[in-house]
Order: sequence, then structure tokens, then C-alpha cells
Amino acid sequence: MDRSDYFREFPEDTDVASRVYSAWAAASGGDFWAAHLLRHGYDEDAVLSGFAVDEQAARLRFEELTDPDRWPTFPLPLGDGRTLIAVHRNFEEDEGVDYLLETDAGDRIRLATYEGGGVLGPGLSWGELRALLDLDAPVPAHGRLLMFLPATGEEGMAAEARRLVGHALRHLGAQGDVERLAGVLTEDDALWDLPRWRRDGAGNLVCDGEYSPRNPEGRLYNRIPLALPTTG
Repeated sequence: MDRSDYFREFPEDTDVASRVYSAWAAASGGDFWAAHLLRHGYDEDAVLSGFAVDEQAARLRFEELTDPDRWPTFPLPLGDGRTLIAVHRNFEEDEGVDYLLETDAGDRIRLATYEGGGVLGPGLSWGELRALLDLDAPVPAHGRLLMFLPATGEEGMAAEARRLVGHALRHLGAQGDVERLAGVLTEDDALWDLPRWRRDGAGNLVCDGEYSPRNPEGRLYNRIPLALPTTG
């Protein structure tokens, strides 16, 4: 996949093409998923106790996810010519995790970003994340849910999300205090308030999140209509 437009922001002497790789094959085991959640700043005690994994094992997987010489990416085809992508942008002077929507025209739209110096998101509603479970895709459904959960936020989502996220956690290796971890992952977010979502005049979902690129009234609005699969 050509990612030249997304990586155009990086210095020309940075050989990004040699660093990025599809990493779904490594997305297994409680230590991986614990590292994935820790990378996004979720409560460390809740994550480690939820997966019942050794802190050192999770840290080793964390180091793999943050290796500046290897940038793990997790593409998920939506079946309509578009692809959701999670990118661990391990540039030493500008590291973070980006969630992108690659359009059928080849454009790549930032839906959400986790990084130390700023925030962008949420980029997905709960209904859109839930719809990923129904895709005909090679990536296991529970992995899809947990991979793109950090890009998601919606007011009141915990009423349904806590149950489905808890189910996914168990399938992905969580053997400890799963109920507590599911609550941490769905009831709040450390970086943004959970917004309300609505349909605009064109039928696209938009929200009122201050830092969301899908808030037409926000300063970060990307002004590109997004019609993603949704349920509910």
C-alpha cells in the first residue's frame, strides 16, 4: 500500500518505507493486547490485572510496538474499497499512534491520534466500531474491536460497549479482573470527553467532540464527508 501522502510530513531523509510493516500476525496473546492498551495511556494496574500478565512481558511487547526502526501498522479493509489503519508512528522526535481512513481514491484521513504533545479524536462512534464486528475480513473480530477502540468515543457507550468489550478481552487472553478493565476502556477517556453523535444533512455522522476531526463546529474539522459502516 502506497502511504507516501501520509508520510510526506516526515523529513526526506527518514526512510519510512523500510520501517512500516503489517503487524496483525503479532497481535495475539495477553501480553500484546496489554501493551497495545498501555501505549494509549490506559490505567496500568487495570490493564495488567485484567490480562493477568507479567509487567515485564507486557513491557517487552511495548518495546516492540514503539521500536523506532519498525513501525507496526494494522490495516482493516472495510469491503468497500476503503481501509481503516492503525499506525504506530515511532518517529523518535514525533511518536504516537495514528488512526487513518484510507479512501478508495487513495487519500488518508486522520481520524484520531494519540501522542504526548497533542490529541485528535475521537474519530469513530460506538456504532461504527461495533459494525466492524460484522465485516467479512481476515482479521479476527475481537481483535478489530480492541485495536480500534482507542479511536472511539461516544456518550453513553458503556451501556452496551462494556459487555462486548469484556467479551472481546476474554477471547484475546484476558484472565484477570476483566469487568474492571472493560469499565476503564468504555466509561471514560483520558484525552477527550465522550461526545454526542448525530447525522448531518448529508447523512454523515458528526459529533460535538472538541478535539474530533468529525466536529463541523470544531477547529480540527477535516471537512471531508465520512460515511462509515454503522449499526444502531
